[in-house]
Amino acid sequence: MNWNEFFTDHLTITPKVRLDDDCGVLTAADAKFFIGAQILYTSIVKPHRNVNFTLFDIGLTTEQQAWMERQPRARLVPFEPEKLLVPTKVANWQKFNRPHFLSLSPYQRSVWIDCDMVVKASLAPLFHHVKRQPFIVRNDICSPNNRRLHDYIPTKCTTEAFALSSCVFAWNSGRQLDLQLIQEWAETTRFITTHPDNLVQYLSACDEAILRVVVQKLDLVKYVWPDRHWNAMVYQRFHDIASALTNIRVRCPNDFILHYFGRPKIWESMKEDILDINPHENT
Repeated sequence: MNWNEFFTDHLTITPKVRLDDDCGVLTAADAKFFIGAQILYTSIVKPHRNVNFTLFDIGLTTEQQAWMERQPRARLVPFEPEKLLVPTKVANWQKFNRPHFLSLSPYQRSVWIDCDMVVKASLAPLFHHVKRQPFIVRNDICSPNNRRLHDYIPTKCTTEAFALSSCVFAWNSGRQLDLQLIQEWAETTRFITTHPDNLVQYLSACDEAILRVVVQKLDLVKYVWPDRHWNAMVYQRFHDIASALTNIRVRCPNDFILHYFGRPKIWESMKEDILDINPHENT
């Protein structure tokens, strides 16, 4: 498979959109998810110019690190487990540390996108949106936490009639509301994961569930964006990258970001842990 030709054919959008200098995309990956990060990065580069990208290393190989460091305007943040919000001994520490990673963004306007997602449209509208307010993406599934969690964390908003995800999150570091939301997310994560009453048992869906209770606590439900196109859940299971990305042309023509959630991931059938690809070729 010539991956350069394949991704150019399937992910290129013309004309390309130039992103502002103060905008950037963040994600995190370990060695098993690095190919996902490569696909995500490539899917952002193909429709855009001036892409700022930060990858948080949470367990990459030396070869994977070197590939990321070769990419223009890309930053690789080294793995420093001693600085994490939630230690690696805690189950799902990779997900629970999301607000920690958000707090380290070097960009004025940032978008976090999970590395099992593919961008197939311009991100410019999302960056424009966060000039006005933070962006919390919707979910197809409403997953309220166990009510007992609210005995420990009082909330201003009591409605459960909303569905959100933490897989796409956009914010403006120059706005106090956004910084408050991320700080509260981090503090609530620490509170829940360290509490002697094992509050994690009351969460419906890991870090996403913590974001949910924070949104209720700060009464920010109105910022959960209703448009499903920014988190288009792909329910069909694909076992290889080529069939997955070929399929999206037909089945998802109007979606902006696709989410290949669940397992197996579209790259997990491969023996390799890195794709031989230059995202900037033919761009």
